[in-house]
Amino acid sequence: MIHFDLNKVYNLTDDGSGVFKIWKSPSEIKKITQLSFHSYGKTETTMFLENGQPLLIIENENHFNLKTTSSEPEYEKAITPVYQARIYCTNWDLDPIHVETIGKRILTEGNCGLSDYSGILDKGKELTKE
Repeated sequence: MIHFDLNKVYNLTDDGSGVFKIWKSPSEIKKITQLSFHSYGKTETTMFLENGQPLLIIENENHFNLKTTSSEPEYEKAITPVYQARIYCTNWDLDPIHVETIGKRILTEGNCGLSDYSGILDKGKELTKE
């Protein structure tokens, strides 16, 4: 596995940190994970690939609960999963997908199709020079 600082990968700074991880066989990328930590929680997108094409994409959004006396996150308590999407890709180029979701997005935006994930795939290829 190869890992990179997410802020350096995208040349940005936000309210947290993150990591961009790539699992690779000698000839191809097998898995990419983009994990972002924020003051409210964390978001994670993982792509499983075969022959350079995503087969499964998993999105997770997790949050800290807010204190009842204020709108501050309760960092001392466990983070809570609020949303997960499993996107099964049958043909990356033609965009047919099957999506299963659990929960509801709170702070992330939904994606319209597979092309919305191409930036993660392209960045993985760029970082490993594939």
